[in-house]
Parts: sequence; structure tokens; C-alpha cells
Amino acid sequence: MKHLTYILLLLILPLTLSHKVGASTTVQNQDVIIIDKVKHKLNKPLLFQLDSATYFTLRERLDFRSSTFSWNFRGHVATFEVKDNKIYLNSIESSSVHNDFNSLLDKYMDKNGRVFASWVSGTFICGTGGCLHVEPDGLFPVYEQETELVVEAGVVVSSRTYTNRI
Repeated sequence: MKHLTYILLLLILPLTLSHKVGASTTVQNQDVIIIDKVKHKLNKPLLFQLDSATYFTLRERLDFRSSTFSWNFRGHVATFEVKDNKIYLNSIESSSVHNDFNSLLDKYMDKNGRVFASWVSGTFICGTGGCLHVEPDGLFPVYEQETELVVEAGVVVSSRTYTNRI
């Protein structure tokens, strides 16, 4: 039992110390949202909120297993944009050969042919500027400037921008 304890300590201690001294962590490649022509990185992937049938079909087309890079386990990056307080999906970049998403997202198209992200609801943080902090797992980075968006059915109902400092 003592040997097992020592082995566990030898495995866990370097990870703990490396986080304390600021060892580099790979930040997951995040989805992007454009607000007032400025690109922000989203803290949550918005495509995961799609209805289950659409999401699983999209997942098959994106071939989530196609990415072996530690910076993008999802295998894709989606770009959204806020226009007139509504969120639209502009593009999905993927290494997958099955990248025709228009037919899949037809039911979300508005009269101008844009994909209105009506499936999105919740509170989201999106950041710009340098990355000030990131957890060891590469998720939830903190940026110099962050905007909190409160969204209901694809419509931004409130937003608040703040500046972070170390």
C-alpha cells in the first residue's frame, strides 16, 4: 500500500507543481463570436445546444474523431456573429470531408438565408485580448477583456463588458 501511495505522489506532485509555477497549458481552440466587428472567444461551444437529432447528425458529419490535436479535441471551430442583438452562425471550420452543413441547418435559416441560432440560451462569457489564466485542462481561460452575454432563444437580452487584471 505504501508503494502505491508513493507512486501516486510521484505522478500527481509534478502536475500540481507545474500548475503553480505557470507551466504552459494548451488552451482548447474555442468557438468565435463576432460582436461589433471584433472577434471574441466563447467559453462554451454553442453547437452543443442544438436539438439532439440535429446535433448527432452534425457530430457524424464533423467526425469528432478526426482531430488528434490537443488544442482542438472537438475537431471543429464555429464562428457566430451578433447582429441586431441576434446570434447567427457564420461558419463551421472542420478538417472533415463532410462539411456541407447548410441542408442540415435549413430549419434555422431566416428570410435572408442566415442561420439564426435560435437554439442558444443561457449566459456566456466571451473574451478578447491576452489570456491571463487557464486551468490545467486547457478549459475556461480568462482574458483581459470579457463580455457576458445573456441569451434567450438566440436573442441577446443583456450584455456586460469588464476588464480583468492580474
